[in-house]
Amino acid sequence: MLEFLVFGTLGALCLAVSIFQLSLVTVILLLFLLLIALRAIIGFPATMRGVAEGETAPGQVPWRVYLEVLLGTKASRSQVSGEGTPRFQLCAMPVNHFGEKVRFCLDLLGVPYVEADRCGLLNVFLFGQSVPYLVDRHSCSRIGNSDECLRYLFAIYSPRNAAADRLLKQNEDTVKWEKDLNKLGHAIQGYAYFFLLGASGSRTSALTAWGGFEPLCPFYQRCLLCWLFPVFKFFMRNAFKLHDEQRNLPRLEFIEKLLDRVDAAVGPEGLGYIVGDHLTYVDISFVALMGPMMPSRICLKEGSPWARNRFKSFSSSSGVGILDEYPQQLRDFEEKTARRPTGKFVCRIFEEFRYKTL
Repeated sequence: MLEFLVFGTLGALCLAVSIFQLSLVTVILLLFLLLIALRAIIGFPATMRGVAEGETAPGQVPWRVYLEVLLGTKASRSQVSGEGTPRFQLCAMPVNHFGEKVRFCLDLLGVPYVEADRCGLLNVFLFGQSVPYLVDRHSCSRIGNSDECLRYLFAIYSPRNAAADRLLKQNEDTVKWEKDLNKLGHAIQGYAYFFLLGASGSRTSALTAWGGFEPLCPFYQRCLLCWLFPVFKFFMRNAFKLHDEQRNLPRLEFIEKLLDRVDAAVGPEGLGYIVGDHLTYVDISFVALMGPMMPSRICLKEGSPWARNRFKSFSSSSGVGILDEYPQQLRDFEEKTARRPTGKFVCRIFEEFRYKTL
């Protein structure tokens, strides 16, 4: 384990300094030799040896990931250095529509990746980073924001992968939809949080969405999230201005207007696509945004297509029972949406494509 190696070596050095009364020059020299030894053990970044061909990574990810190792979010050096592991690592949280957008596209393209899951806001507080972000071990790059992640994947794969070019290629129409869907994402966040974190909101529902009961999230993060939930709830209510119901009405109006546009684009039975006559990243972006708003059919469904049923805390067998405590207003929104072309479209895309590779 890398953390034991680092702390053990530093501890041994401190003990040697204390016993042998080493001079400052000697300590500096020993530290320099220690750094050389650690670099020899850990290895050099992939970019020092040229970017390798293929889909497995021989090199490293940025230094911040080593801090994650020390904090217990990674289990071994092989996970850090990427030796024998897929080229990409996706960092996301359980119910995060922007994360599902990237995850969905990675799966559709058959891109090899591993996922590191985080608990809600803790990644912001502990590491100063929002999720999702994508790590490329070949180039030692970290790409934040879901739109930039897709642009990065397009640049890498479109020249040699027709499916990637077809799925991720931008044009004037997709760019317009992309901007509107980003606004939709924030409107959905505010609208849903108004009820989830309201006076009658369920602590269980919010914690499940943030990963508070998810075994794939680091144990210490789950503990912190549960213990400090009142603090995070206060922060989110102020950040999204959830105290005033009048602020929530414009969010719902924007959501409804955009759903009307999607209804018109996909046809009365939801059998079309938002842009053009084939699946694009715009469709994936939209259904990922709507998945959490249709929990009993998508996100929290038994055997959920969300993240290919990765998150076991969503299952009724987990004992959490999140749907039983879900706010009634959000249940009503789901039932209303399910009856319109938009709802049929969301269910169709998840059923038809979520376990498919293009």
